[in-house]
Amino acid sequence: MNNDLYQEDIKQIKQQYACLDLTDDQAAFLLRHQNEPYPTHTEYYLNTWEHHDYEDHIFQKILNTAQFDHYLERREARLATHIAFLKQQDEEIKRNIEYKKQLLSYYCHTYVPQLLQTRLQYPNPFFAHRSKIRYIKEEYSNCCKVWKLRVTSQHFRNCRNYSPQLFELHMLDLQLLNIMPDYQQFKADADMPTQTTLTFLLDKSRCYLADFISFFDQKEAEETRTKKDAAIAVFGKAATSGWHIEPLPESNEERSNRLLFLLLMIEKVPDNGQANSCY
Repeated sequence: MNNDLYQEDIKQIKQQYACLDLTDDQAAFLLRHQNEPYPTHTEYYLNTWEHHDYEDHIFQKILNTAQFDHYLERREARLATHIAFLKQQDEEIKRNIEYKKQLLSYYCHTYVPQLLQTRLQYPNPFFAHRSKIRYIKEEYSNCCKVWKLRVTSQHFRNCRNYSPQLFELHMLDLQLLNIMPDYQQFKADADMPTQTTLTFLLDKSRCYLADFISFFDQKEAEETRTKKDAAIAVFGKAATSGWHIEPLPESNEERSNRLLFLLLMIEKVPDNGQANSCY
């Protein structure tokens, strides 16, 4: 590194931590620390709390007692700001919870019962491969349990107990995944044998989808109206468009797979509105 640039970097470090009155050697140590490669990884990363703990470890190695005490004061102030942000953000989640509850009520009491009633008219295509369907249902149940563990661990790792409303929203999302099985999410997490079995079932059932298309066409229009009505009731008239209202774009094959998966997987919703596989 050019010596002039190096000295400029040292100067910037000392200015950044001016309240600690760093020596050149201390600033050089922090510069080396900051320049260490920090690859991003979906599984291995430091959250806010862990990052502060790691910084504590680094600063404690180079600061004297007075400097480190002052550093800890600044650290507590930064954490207090972050906690305040989490609490404020959590307050804004309340309306999302009400919106999600309205959707869950629609799927529990309207959509699923009507789909089950319609499916009873055509039992044969699903009876022929009932053992494979049972296997897929068990695998989906296992995925739901993993999703809950993943969401729970990530939430409390990143938010601790400062975002209870956000956690409730996460649990409602999981509840919806139980009531309305999600093909794309399951396919992404399923192992190869499960994907192979799923593909087999979808292919064998595809010729029967035409019997249900009119029902799904009607229900998709009804879903959009229900989401808009719920959005107006909870958020106001300005929130009647966007990803939470309009269906996501998908190819004909993707739509076919999504609907067939729903037909194969759908079950009666318990009276409490919660599917046992996640709770």
